Amino acid sequence: MTRALVKATRLTAPMELRYPSDQGVYAPNSITWRLSRERVMLIGGPRALLLQVAHPLVAAGVADFSSFRSDPLLRLRRTLDSTLALVFGDRATSRQAAARINAAHAQVHGSLPEPAGRYPAGTPYDATDPELLLWVHATLVDTTFAVYTRFVGSLQPDELEHAYEESKAAALKLRIPPDAIPSNIDAFGCYMDEMLASDRLAGASFQRAIARDVLYPPVRWVPRRLHWPTVAVTTALLPPRIRELFGLEITASSRRLTDWLQTVVRGILPVVPRALRDMPQARRAYRATAERSGAADGEELDPS
Repeated sequence: MTRALVKATRLTAPMELRYPSDQGVYAPNSITWRLSRERVMLIGGPRALLLQVAHPLVAAGVADFSSFRSDPLLRLRRTLDSTLALVFGDRATSRQAAARINAAHAQVHGSLPEPAGRYPAGTPYDATDPELLLWVHATLVDTTFAVYTRFVGSLQPDELEHAYEESKAAALKLRIPPDAIPSNIDAFGCYMDEMLASDRLAGASFQRAIARDVLYPPVRWVPRRLHWPTVAVTTALLPPRIRELFGLEITASSRRLTDWLQTVVRGILPVVPRALRDMPQARRAYRATAERSGAADGEELDPS
């Protein structure tokens, strides 16, 4: 999602959110719950990771401290669990999730192993650096918008604005300084465009090695060729500059697969039961909210 997706519509007033007692960062009728509940959003995981490691200092931290290369599924599950706990958890759960993420970041610091973009070898990195925190957060926001609008449904300009405004709450929980966060959806689009065009992003050899592990995770007994559908769809979803950095190309077959998947997913989602369509964390959150509110079931607080 760059400025092409951002058609500015200024809001006259923020959306009123319903916060039951003990609610966490987001309310049940928030756009963040609506977007994050969809299981199909998992399609965007590899895209977000490749965007993140296109920043050499983020990639160095992943290479030095993450378990991704040795156990990619465990790393992805832990990341997903923490993110969904922050989004759907009650006050205590979301606070604990943010604390875990922040504590993990505090341990990640070192130096760049080789020159990459504007950064010479030996450049120090620290995962608590606001620039790096903002980039990682921005990749998740951008990927959420890109995947949802392609595979689930359109978002009106005011919905995009609301969703972006809501994303700031998570950014603050993860200790991104308020003055570092783009002020609105237009500013966010400009930030993404500027980052994608800048020499802050690069494709050094160690970054390409991480990218290969993202696209072809070293999962035992899984032949490399079976990863092709994920590689094809991820490549199609990436901005052109990121494809260039990692030496990825959209082929005719990958484009056909992605277009076919988009058509199929958008066609069947409306008839898929929510119990299958939603992330388990979202189902539990809606159920808990309904119980706290005294509703007979979750439908009143479960907008489809």
